[in-house]
Amino acid sequence: QGELIPLPPGSGMASAGTDETDRRLHVTVGLVVLLGAACLTWSIWAIATQGYLTDTSWPRILGVAALLGLASSVMLTFRIKDSSNTIVIHDAVLLVGFMLLPGHWLVLCMTVGVAVARATANRVPPLKVAFNAAKGAAMATAAVAAGAVFGVTGPFPATLSRLPGIAAAAAAILASDEALILPLISVVSRTSIRTLFLTNVDLRLGNAVGRMALAAVALFFISKSIPLVFVIPVVLLGLHLVAANQVREREERAAWQK
Repeated sequence: QGELIPLPPGSGMASAGTDETDRRLHVTVGLVVLLGAACLTWSIWAIATQGYLTDTSWPRILGVAALLGLASSVMLTFRIKDSSNTIVIHDAVLLVGFMLLPGHWLVLCMTVGVAVARATANRVPPLKVAFNAAKGAAMATAAVAAGAVFGVTGPFPATLSRLPGIAAAAAAILASDEALILPLISVVSRTSIRTLFLTNVDLRLGNAVGRMALAAVALFFISKSIPLVFVIPVVLLGLHLVAANQVREREERAAWQK
């Protein structure tokens, strides 16, 4: 994802098509980066002006930022017939961070964690780093805003009364992720957003809902023992492996259908 698909060589039409794809790609990425920059500016302004620096748990902040960065680097990429798909776990870790940190810190930690993780990865272009960091900032802001509608803001202990706010934050994370990534993939692959959304939608959304449900259940255990947060990536990795097995089975079925 994020790299241009080369056009077949030919006349100036191929070159013009590539130029148009480049232009649309940069416009799409630019809009997401502007949105992410606005979210990041809001978080930094709130931290600097509303007294969040005086009551700060630095170990928790650094730990959540590290977990978010690590989670953003773990992904399962697979192909089923002619479609390429990716399963990630950073959305579930973001939901855990939603419980552990104030919203402003969550946005900052998500942005910095993703940016550092992607920038230190091998051969990741700056444009892709900027896009992923900005998308992370927007996802975190969406979670904070959705939770606030139900009066749920971090940090908080997970209780049944807060479950609607947790569910709203989880839904906002998934919706914002899809809303921001699908237009970019549409530009690069020259496929309609509707087609991209419907491609293997059962596998993508089913796994996403499973991750978020697991993270929501984990919140109740983390409320009793904060160090359990470091077990979450291990559990999610197990879920990741289960998804990989499902992918292999679907790839085998698709191969037999060819």
